Amino acid sequence: MNYDYWHWPNVFKHEDLISLHDIFKETYNNNAIETPAQNASKKLILKMSYWSNFKLHLYDLEQKVLKVNQENFGYNIWPQLDTDLIKLNEYDLSNNQYDWHTDGSNNHTFDVKFTVLINASTQPYKGGEFYLMGNGGEYHVKGLDKPGDVICIKSHIHHKVNPVTEGKRHTIAIHYSGPRFI
Repeated sequence: MNYDYWHWPNVFKHEDLISLHDIFKETYNNNAIETPAQNASKKLILKMSYWSNFKLHLYDLEQKVLKVNQENFGYNIWPQLDTDLIKLNEYDLSNNQYDWHTDGSNNHTFDVKFTVLINASTQPYKGGEFYLMGNGGEYHVKGLDKPGDVICIKSHIHHKVNPVTEGKRHTIAIHYSGPRFI
């Protein structure tokens, strides 16, 4: 086991991914504002919607996240609230990468503990590999290469997305928060 992330292969089928895209098309909040990580170049197309629109489709995944946290990580995390934002990231030839960054919060009461990423791509693509920075340097997380695969990473670990060189790559990002780290 790698203690920086957890991987679930083949969680979503192609038709599940299309359904998730359809929910974003119908419900995305074009007024929601997202600030990129500090000092990171972020070039992608972003749509955001609320957990309430997805919770029936993502209930089983949330249970997996909560169970893996309980058995392997031990963070104090909160389940998703209906008003929590979920992000659909689209990378293509012109909007094609996200440099090294961490996911976090400037809030004085909570921190982002986990970032859950779903490879939600519905078409073939090239490039867009996901990397983490560990004690041994950067490494490619192959567990996010296939559509339908899911990873859960510790949000404070530096990570990036390499440029997409062909097609469109989609990920759905869900953040799990809890009381501030001390």
